[in-house]
Amino acid sequence: MNCKNCSYPLKESDSYCPNCGSPVEKDIYQRPTKTNSNRQVFGQSYSKYIFVVSLVLMIILVLNLSTAFNSLSGLKGEIQANASSLTSEQLSLFNKMLTLSQVETAFIFLNFGATLTLMIIAAMLRKKAKLNVAPEEALLKTQFYLSIAAVALGTIFVIYEIIALQKLNDIANQLGAAVHFGFSYLVLPITFVALLIPCIFKSLSVLRNN
Repeated sequence: MNCKNCSYPLKESDSYCPNCGSPVEKDIYQRPTKTNSNRQVFGQSYSKYIFVVSLVLMIILVLNLSTAFNSLSGLKGEIQANASSLTSEQLSLFNKMLTLSQVETAFIFLNFGATLTLMIIAAMLRKKAKLNVAPEEALLKTQFYLSIAAVALGTIFVIYEIIALQKLNDIANQLGAAVHFGFSYLVLPITFVALLIPCIFKSLSVLRNN
């Protein structure tokens, strides 16, 4: 810390400035600007990290779901072509598979919509902070918590997706068919671990600075 009057370096134990004799008070200190600037840089780099990893996740997810849905479409055509030779149990399993895939598709769009909305709001808040439209620290914290919410939604989606794909695969096996789901089981959990690690560190940083 430095004396506000003459900028002489002060010790925590100093009551008066050794250089100019000014009384040392809390509002006299010139503390280094490390906290706000570092938090701002960290918040901006964290937001970019979230955006890039989320974009990669969405691309991978779309490719994997495309593979899965194409496989399901092929299975649907094959079963419909041989419907007359299927038992009632097999038809029931097939209808269950179609219902599950439709619910899964709706869940995907809802989750993506909610996650994207949260990320857009977070980006807008970050822009306001950079333009000094509102208190910077509050905006950065709000943006961080919105990013956490987006990751939480995505995590719920990953868990649901893995369970749904496993159910679809089990039904397909009972029908004597194979449905290909790409690398969803491996890629999605790893990607969200990559998202959650900086969230944990950032949350600790926010708590320490409160």
